[in-house]
Amino acid sequence: MTAGNRAATAAADKLGEDRGLASVLLPVSEELVPPRGIVNNAQLEKELMLMFANAVMFNPDPDRGFGRGWPGKRGDRGGEGGYAVDEDGVVREARKMFRDVEVIVGELRSTEQRRSQEKEKEKDKKEDKEKEKDKETQKEKEAAEKRTDTESVDEDGEGVAKKRKRG
Repeated sequence: MTAGNRAATAAADKLGEDRGLASVLLPVSEELVPPRGIVNNAQLEKELMLMFANAVMFNPDPDRGFGRGWPGKRGDRGGEGGYAVDEDGVVREARKMFRDVEVIVGELRSTEQRRSQEKEKEKDKKEDKEKEKDKETQKEKEAAEKRTDTESVDEDGEGVAKKRKRG
């Protein structure tokens, strides 16, 4: 949205004196093209909620909008062939589906949180194992150095470690 707003503002600045035009064609650019697919769960949830909002907003409901006072809605509730037209049926079904989808999306969100927590725990365990392994290898190196220092004695009768300390 903000990218499209920036492109429209830039196009309006380029118009100059012709700002009174009803419409202006903008060249196709990456800023103006919406994403081609749903990338993550948050975007999926947003698109589902928009779908249900549009279903409620753009379908007639006698209890909202112009209501029953709109011409053509008075008294004539019968449809073709003797069937009654249920004007707010789409809206009721959309609201019902919205509640069902809201529960499913909530379960999806909680599952996603659980998985991220499990991954975090596994990562912590892995880091702990690596730290333990590093400590063990460090201890082994120190023990190997001590062995080599005590085993390697020069003709002077001094070990390499003593010579290193003396300089």
